[in-house]
Amino acid sequence: MQVVAGASPTAGTTYTPISAGTWATGSGTASFQAVGGTWDVAADGSGTHVFTVSSAAAGAAGSAVSIDTNTQQRMLITDGGNGMKLGASFLATTASNPVSLTATSVTSGPTLTGSQTVLDGWTFSAVSGYNDGTDPNYLSLSPGRYYPPVRRPAILGL
Repeated sequence: MQVVAGASPTAGTTYTPISAGTWATGSGTASFQAVGGTWDVAADGSGTHVFTVSSAAAGAAGSAVSIDTNTQQRMLITDGGNGMKLGASFLATTASNPVSLTATSVTSGPTLTGSQTVLDGWTFSAVSGYNDGTDPNYLSLSPGRYYPPVRRPAILGL
């Protein structure tokens, strides 16, 4: 099961996405992934089974933002020039795992079919501590004040 916190939830908010009278313990086959927060469940299935939203490390577009996914799983990167924002949520880890990300907004998008243009685009560089292709992440894009946020699950491919 994967539980994901995007850019909007308040840090420290807790969710109980599954309510069960009894949880299997021992050598079960269930696995849990917490992206953007932590899931309180031990390897044997015991625990409170509550998802807690991580705080978000704030940073500026074009500058590295760093977190340790053992203690913090979200980033919020803002481009002060155009107001565009990018939220990035990462998989919680049980051991120290520093992750660094530099994201820069694309200020002018290519023209698509007809008069349509790309509303929001970001380039990523200087990523460290992230296992591309195996660790899930979640990106939240806010293309501007006239458009609602667009949220898509993604794998960072650099």
